[in-house]
Amino acid sequence: MENGEIKDEEEMQKLNYLLKTKKWNPYCIRHSAMTSDSDYLPEYALKKKVRWSMNSKHGSRYIKKRMYSDLKNRILEHNGTFIQYHQNPEPLNLSCSRCNFVNAHEYKYYSECSYPLTPEAFDQLKQNEEQRFTALENKLIQDMESKIQQILLKVNVENLREEQ
Repeated sequence: MENGEIKDEEEMQKLNYLLKTKKWNPYCIRHSAMTSDSDYLPEYALKKKVRWSMNSKHGSRYIKKRMYSDLKNRILEHNGTFIQYHQNPEPLNLSCSRCNFVNAHEYKYYSECSYPLTPEAFDQLKQNEEQRFTALENKLIQDMESKIQQILLKVNVENLREEQ
């Protein structure tokens, strides 16, 4: 609000009202974050993240309450709320297995070694190679045929000379 990033006047009035009239505790933010993190972090990792000692009993408060997302989704589906299952997000950066250079995900080829990133890029690379090989093969066949024609012409010319 101080920076003027909120443009909606109605939202600005609601936030001003809440800040002036409601009491809130910063611990609520920490508690919400820990509750959310307990869904996917094991107990030792949660303790390490929030800087509790490993013998602390505080972690059990969050770990006991957690339900895994599969269980949550089953309960929601049973109650008539259908959840769209999220696939694992694609990484933003990829590192090349050949040269270990890190590239952005949207590139087709690695910028250092031109190694293909996607299956489509690999297929395109193979198709280009096949086209080049086919062109070289056709050129070789044409060259061989022209050489054979030249040799046959020489032989015919020599045979004609001998007959005369």
